[in-house]
This record gives sequence, structure tokens and C-alpha cells, in this order.
Amino acid sequence: MEINLEFEVEHIIDGLDKLLDTTEKRLRVYADLAAQKLEAKAKNSASWTDRTGDARRTIKGFAKHAKGANKIRITLQDGVYYGKYLEYCNGGKYAIIEPTIDSEASNIIENMRGLL
Repeated sequence: MEINLEFEVEHIIDGLDKLLDTTEKRLRVYADLAAQKLEAKAKNSASWTDRTGDARRTIKGFAKHAKGANKIRITLQDGVYYGKYLEYCNGGKYAIIEPTIDSEASNIIENMRGLL
């Protein structure tokens, strides 16, 4: 018995391109949501007592997609000049950026794998 299978490569390539575009869009949306989640968790988990509220208010999470580089960067940062002291002084007692990233990174990566 002989079976012949014929197909046009163009259709397969078009389908793969659409799949890639869809996956990339899903990853971008998820990265934005993950950045927002990191920001919210950091703001809610910060253990210091607010004096002005600036340190907590200026914590920002965001995602950037580098066109052509096939990379998405999720960033969590503080926005005050003394943020480095909160993170690295007093034995890390007031650190919030690194601990938040450390606690959520594996979940974010695992959830991204689920989108592929």
C-alpha cells in the first residue's frame, strides 16, 4: 500500500507565521499583566512605614518588547533616590524589589511556557 501526501510549503509557512504572531501577542499581553502584578505585590508588601509615600508610590512595573530582538523584558523598579538604601542597607530589612522578583520569577516563567 502506498500513500502520497502532497502539500504546499507556502501554506505551512503562512500558518507558522500566524502562530508566531499570535504567540508573540499573547506573550506581550501576559508580560504587561505580570509587570502590573509585580508592581502591586511590591507596593502592598513593602514593610516600611511611609513618611511621604513617595517610595511606595513610585514603584513601577512595566514590560518592554525589543522589536527584532525577540525579547520581552519585565522590569520592576523604584523611583526614589533612596531606593537603593531601602534595598541594600539595614541587612535588607526594607528590601522589596528583589524579594518580589525572586518570589514571582518562576511563576511568571512557568505561566509564559503555558502560552507557547
